[in-house]
Amino acid sequence: WALVSTAASVALAIGLWQQGQRAPQIETRTVRVEVPVKAPLPYVAILQPAKSEAKWLVSIYPDSRTIKVAAVGHYDVDAQVHSLELWALEKSGPRPLGLLPTRGKGEMPMPADLQVAGGMTLAVSLEPHGGSPTGKPTGPVLLAAPAVQAL
Repeated sequence: WALVSTAASVALAIGLWQQGQRAPQIETRTVRVEVPVKAPLPYVAILQPAKSEAKWLVSIYPDSRTIKVAAVGHYDVDAQVHSLELWALEKSGPRPLGLLPTRGKGEMPMPADLQVAGGMTLAVSLEPHGGSPTGKPTGPVLLAAPAVQAL
């Protein structure tokens, strides 16, 4: 039995040595990975009237056609008498987007044909309660600022 087990051990050692001398076999497989595409970054503007602690962060999301506004601080306006209206300044003139919240957050739909590619300028005017009755600014324009695409 000793001779048979020795021969089997030598045969096994030679087989393992030969296996180690061979070039490794590499199996290649092509795997398809789908990466979700992120939505385009929003256009943003920070609107702050002169001599005021109030600020509005306006985010325009062209993919979902929404405009989100977050108000910080306080703008001294009598909400029963006046409203603050947000406008997009286009070549054809100012276009109403909606009323700014005086506190907290708000959301408004983006007009279907409003184009923001390349940026735009936003303005805020002081209007009668409920907004401009004419579709154009009737009160003083408090500020204007560019909306640029977030990085």
